[in-house]
Amino acid sequence: MAQPPEQTPAVRAIVFDAFDPGTMTDALQRSELEHVQLEKGRFQGSIQRSESSVARIDWGRYNLALLAAGGLPTDRVSVGVITRSAGEGRLAGRPVRPNDVIVMPERGELYFRLAPETEWISLQVTRSLLARLGVELDSRDVGVVPVPDAARAALRAAIAEVRPVIGSDRDPAVRVTPQERDWAQEELLAAFVRALAERPAAAAPGSRASAADRFGLVRRVEDYLESRAGDPLRVDELCSAVGASLHTLERAFQEVHGISPKKFLTLRRLSWARQDLMRGTGRVGSVTDVATKWGFFHLGRFAADYRAVFGEPPSATLNRGS
Repeated sequence: MAQPPEQTPAVRAIVFDAFDPGTMTDALQRSELEHVQLEKGRFQGSIQRSESSVARIDWGRYNLALLAAGGLPTDRVSVGVITRSAGEGRLAGRPVRPNDVIVMPERGELYFRLAPETEWISLQVTRSLLARLGVELDSRDVGVVPVPDAARAALRAAIAEVRPVIGSDRDPAVRVTPQERDWAQEELLAAFVRALAERPAAAAPGSRASAADRFGLVRRVEDYLESRAGDPLRVDELCSAVGASLHTLERAFQEVHGISPKKFLTLRRLSWARQDLMRGTGRVGSVTDVATKWGFFHLGRFAADYRAVFGEPPSATLNRGS
């Protein structure tokens, strides 16, 4: 007698014991984010996914600093909060601290440097649902949205209450029912709505012009670097291409990423190389092929940098993916 198909879990856990940028992108709901590991060490983390007819929630936790950049869902507003972090993150070049509430529109572009030991929640809901709940968002409601301390406290309380059901601390051996999931999502949604309903008027755009200019410069540099992903690059060529001095570039990258442009380029290319190596020997060729594809022409330096960041030689990553 045929057995009925197993139902999709109400909460799905994705656990990472090494940096795997491709799987990290796939783990998030309806987004296309590139991830770059920004500091040395063995990456560990998890994402808890829950989806109902009302909301989609991703609840993540990472031990190392990361860049998450790319397109967000096209059909829903993303509302999030940083619940914990060991330092200050940067969203489009602006500071993000624990308990900050973040709003991103449909088809928004996320550009978020997460601090080490960051835990975050992203709730994706339709704009019409928020309107029905009394929250009307406008063009100023992008990025970190200021909310009163009382609303922050209420949001923290709701997070603590639903954490054992859909959060990063839940017991994976305990199966969550759809009803429990729906309750937890409703509690979290209500807390976010209360916080957004009490937000004060947004700050005047002119007060952030300097930070916006530096962030825009960083993005121009990154676009240029991506267009020449496998090419060797000279700093003077880079400065000429984006029309800025090296001092200006260094200042902008230190503000947005906390590292130099050169270091960022190396880390990003290492991330691309790791993604290729994890696909396995049958698809990507040798370590040398991958290294040269992403502009690493000194193979000894590539191997040393790769091991320093990811805690293993590139050959081990390639063999494990075969």
